[in-house]
Amino acid sequence: MYPLVDEHDSIIVGGGASTVSCIGGFLQGGGHSPPSSIYGLAVDQVLEMKVVLPSGEYITANDYQNREIYWALRGGGPSTFGVVTSATVKIFPSQPWYTQIVFFNLTKIDTPMEIFHDAITYVHTQIPRLNDGGLMGYYFVVNSTDVAGGSKTPAFAATLYMLNGTAEKAGKLSAPVLTQLSTRYGQNITLAAFNQTFPSFYKYFKDNFIDYTVTSRTPILASRLLTRRSLTENVPLLHDTLKLNFETTGMLQGHIVAGRGVAQHRNTSMALNPAWRETYSHISTLKAHNTLPGGTGDPF
Repeated sequence: MYPLVDEHDSIIVGGGASTVSCIGGFLQGGGHSPPSSIYGLAVDQVLEMKVVLPSGEYITANDYQNREIYWALRGGGPSTFGVVTSATVKIFPSQPWYTQIVFFNLTKIDTPMEIFHDAITYVHTQIPRLNDGGLMGYYFVVNSTDVAGGSKTPAFAATLYMLNGTAEKAGKLSAPVLTQLSTRYGQNITLAAFNQTFPSFYKYFKDNFIDYTVTSRTPILASRLLTRRSLTENVPLLHDTLKLNFETTGMLQGHIVAGRGVAQHRNTSMALNPAWRETYSHISTLKAHNTLPGGTGDPF
């Protein structure tokens, strides 16, 4: 759908990979997306669905007919109430797509891990402010990146976006965070940041989002929706929670895809988990087990 709507100078709230169906489990489960912090989740954009019910009946569901099914299909889970064959959704005018990459890792392998945990916690406390200002995106916390001498240290990497953004606008938001990281941790971390602007979201997406492939490991996935309160009111608890997750799995993926854009639809009645309306970061983590010969069960 991205290339199609881009041809018409438009943007759609869709998946983070071309392998994600635009009307399957993604849409019926809620559907977070790179521009969700502006427009809302994918399910917030639905105007109408056509669905085959278990009885075999083919119906149209919207605000005026089959309203119960329409309510349930928006967030109630994939294929729970029927097979959706098509959906009518909103699109929005295309605008320039600003991106900012932020990366840091421990400079040396013998740097105390507590420095890394403290830095990761600090970054999480800043997510509501960054998102309220217009920055959104994805980030990863991983347990091994290469440093000098062939050693590996843990790292944080984020790709942040701003619709119709500029380096000046984004810099006013992110500069205090980068300054604090540099001031607090000095030479204990290696910090880098750079930015680029694309003519549209799709021009960025087609060259920078990967397609996922089948592997020999099946992940056991866990996730949480973190609110402003979760991220800012009890920082010691946040620190200990993030640290425990990292020590257990060695990785964390964060999705800054909600905030005000999702909260603006809080009064729309649908089956979506209402916690999304207060969320700022959707974090997920996983461990893996073998499903095919030759696979490994190590965490990744």
